[in-house]
Amino acid sequence: NNQSGTLLTSEEQVQGTSVNFGVAVADDGTVTRVAADDASSVATVSGTFHSDHGCTGLKVVVAVPGSVKITVGQCTYSSNTIKVTNSGGETVVSKTPSSPACWKNSHSNVDELYYTGDATTLTITGMGYCPYVAVEAVNETPSKYAITYALGNETAEGVLPASSEIDAGETVTIPLNRTLYKDGYTLTGWTNGSSNYAPGATITPDGDLALTPVFTQNSVALADRTSDVTLKWDFQRKNGAPLLNYQNQAGIYVTQGNVNGNTIDVKLDFNTSPGKINNTNWTDWCQINNGTTFTIPSCKGAVVSVEAYATLSELTIDGQNDYTSGQTISYTVANSAETIDIVIGSGQPRRWRHLRQRERHHHMAGGQRGETHHRHRHHQRHQQCLRQCGR
Repeated sequence: NNQSGTLLTSEEQVQGTSVNFGVAVADDGTVTRVAADDASSVATVSGTFHSDHGCTGLKVVVAVPGSVKITVGQCTYSSNTIKVTNSGGETVVSKTPSSPACWKNSHSNVDELYYTGDATTLTITGMGYCPYVAVEAVNETPSKYAITYALGNETAEGVLPASSEIDAGETVTIPLNRTLYKDGYTLTGWTNGSSNYAPGATITPDGDLALTPVFTQNSVALADRTSDVTLKWDFQRKNGAPLLNYQNQAGIYVTQGNVNGNTIDVKLDFNTSPGKINNTNWTDWCQINNGTTFTIPSCKGAVVSVEAYATLSELTIDGQNDYTSGQTISYTVANSAETIDIVIGSGQPRRWRHLRQRERHHHMAGGQRGETHHRHRHHQRHQQCLRQCGR
């Protein structure tokens, strides 16, 4: 706990200061700080103080007599997977926060993990900004339920959502459809054969849940639009994006658009050869490297807007880069092609270019059919900065 009752000294509560100490627990439960190598130490804590939002690189090593409950409080910007290993270095439990929130603001913002097994020494790592870790012995641990996704008898392009495991009593959010596409259909739910669950719904399963997609045939297509259609492809995990980690491969990314009052799935295609798309370590932005190509729906008169954290000057839209560089770029598509390419850092041999999406959605929007006068607008909002890629 780095707030009320903290074991940190005032000298250690300075950004960038390394900490390393032991923890002793008296018979009455009183917790005190001791040297890391003190005989009374039952746990060691190490890391680097960042702020009252927590330490980075935090590692807690604790000997346990058997099954324990591990409670971790983090920061909104901490989305790394919490990892617990035993004395043999094997991962015995892990958890990726689905909706990180600040423990500093509310002590109910925690993730709970359970180790079930014999006496061992546990090492707890992987946290981002972490102000709170608790480990307590338990006599019983909750049952675990598996949440799995399969196509069943369906066929679709893309990849299935990742399976997960939850403790009994925990909620699970049915993922928004971002990774599966069936031409002419929209994924409207997931079913276990007896119940249907809408994308984005939060449920509390009472057992294992094996889900297959429900695709509903579209009654309209993008070409049927009679007014502007806005499409948002958002790569921020805090807004429902799945874990993405693509390099030297092609794929799709799916969003939904409202066409004449009907919601339909719409995909973009991407190619990361060269390039990279990776949001695994962040919830509020996505790394998109030099060379990544997005192919998006388009039409004559489509407007592509790009908003960036830093000045954009190395981006091509439909093969053009004759825009005024800046944090916000708007470009009107002149040709009548059904799709156009947006290339990140086209022709630039840099390895340090990252595009970050944060706060504002990475999105594109659409609207015109044939020779009508409705504009088909595409917006793509990014934040970017130069930072070594570390290949």
